[in-house]
Amino acid sequence: MNHLALLHPSLRRSVFDPPRAPSEVRDGRTRRPRSKNCRRRQRPPTHETHHALLRLRRPEPIDYYRDVEQLREQVAALDRRLSLLDSVALVARQNAQAAALRMMATYHQLTSRGYDATRDTATTGFMHALFTPDVRSMDYTGIDVFLQQWEQLSRSHASIRVDTASLEVLPTESLPRSSGGDVYVVRTAGTTTLRISRRTLETVFPHVLSDEPLVQWLIGKEYAFSFTVVVHVNAAGKVFQLESRVDLTSALLDLLKDPLVTVKMITATNMTRAGNLLLHNEVREAQNTIENAFL
Repeated sequence: MNHLALLHPSLRRSVFDPPRAPSEVRDGRTRRPRSKNCRRRQRPPTHETHHALLRLRRPEPIDYYRDVEQLREQVAALDRRLSLLDSVALVARQNAQAAALRMMATYHQLTSRGYDATRDTATTGFMHALFTPDVRSMDYTGIDVFLQQWEQLSRSHASIRVDTASLEVLPTESLPRSSGGDVYVVRTAGTTTLRISRRTLETVFPHVLSDEPLVQWLIGKEYAFSFTVVVHVNAAGKVFQLESRVDLTSALLDLLKDPLVTVKMITATNMTRAGNLLLHNEVREAQNTIENAFL
């Protein structure tokens, strides 16, 4: 007879099983021993630890006032820089405008008594320095034709006198900016006084040669027309466009005192409304379009 079978199961386990540590058996249940670190992690956090964790989880407050002040300082620094750049640009523009005025004043001074290519070599050099080779007028294109116009007008009269009344820089803020930089526009107003010779009538008013009494009366007389000249100066300081307008009708009416004779002289004149002479094929009235014209 198996006497062990009569024992209670718990007694049989205690007899044959190896002994266990006291901490492993509690209330008939087996518990695993825990390390000190595990027991320490399960302790509830202290008051200081709790507040430290809250500080770590809570985002830092944003100092909007400080950010606004820094932004204001940056904007103020940018404004100062832009003001400085604007001042530099303004001074440069004013210097360029003053230079354009001086050049045009010199131009009118050199041509105040006409132009002769054989004698006025300094004037010729100045003209080539002042105007671009392809300077555009309403009636022609090119510096050579421009000088030719001056020489023909001078040779066609017994004398010529140009009086400048005003010289000013026109505002160009509303004009589109040129690909080559700023453009400066200078306007000159004045009066040109011309003394008539027979060559004047042959060149400028050839249709009146059939009226010999009128021819004889006109020779030696003077007529003076008002003019307006507008030049467009590029960033390099050279004139690339030229506008002009003369009031020939009023000049002849003041001279002749007769509207019918004035109409007779104006009808077939070789002078255009711009004051150019139609003596060569390359000169045709209003053949060119002036960009951003003022006249």
